[in-house]
Amino acid sequence: QFSTLLDKFVEAYELNISSNLLSPTFTTIVNYNNTIHNFTKGLTKSIRQKLFGNTQKEINVNESIILNKEITVGDGITLDKDTKLIVTEVQEIMSLVNGISLPAFKIKANVNFGSKIIRDVELIVYSSNIINKIKSLYSQFNDGNQTAIYNQTIINEQGKSITTDISLSKAEVTELLKNLTSFDYGYVVNAYKIQGSTVDYPFVHIDNITNSPEDILHIISMIYTGISRVSQGLYLFSDSFKETVDNVTLPNITFE
Repeated sequence: QFSTLLDKFVEAYELNISSNLLSPTFTTIVNYNNTIHNFTKGLTKSIRQKLFGNTQKEINVNESIILNKEITVGDGITLDKDTKLIVTEVQEIMSLVNGISLPAFKIKANVNFGSKIIRDVELIVYSSNIINKIKSLYSQFNDGNQTAIYNQTIINEQGKSITTDISLSKAEVTELLKNLTSFDYGYVVNAYKIQGSTVDYPFVHIDNITNSPEDILHIISMIYTGISRVSQGLYLFSDSFKETVDNVTLPNITFE
């Protein structure tokens, strides 16, 4: 089932890439696990390898990402937390935030905003590795220290790496994190993360949802959320499906 799900999803995703109307909500795999779960991470890694090869880049052109916080971009447009984007351009930069130079990605992306797609929205995002590195500074305050040391690496005009230590108070660490927008990949998402949104061709992983530790009402709710997001076509994946059919009429079902 894993290989079938992977191949079918990549096939659909590549159709979106090859189109002239690159849509952030064209397709996604809907399951129970969140983005840090091993199943989601493994499936996401396999998808990215199929799409982009064994690249070491954290963001590629045509990458699907989800914002982890609200951000206001050009023309005063506010993108909510969990907004899904398709990257159209990407550049690795050093971004100065609160006097600290941090590695970042300057991207252009297509974004669904209301009922339309806004193309080539410009924003700066930071990898989870950078966010976690800054969050780890809080551990330095556990021994009563008033400051934490951040090791900043910059490249000078001669192209050499220079590491300097920057002292930050707890309030400064908190303020720094508030100013950073991180991202997750948008290929595999938790059912509740897409509530209120529409997906052209969602792939609902039935077994992953039904095998979750949630009670039956939550499981039904997640499946309903996944299948009700569809606007064009729906893919359901489960080992319990014995055959593939082209046309399915869903019966009226009462859950008791």
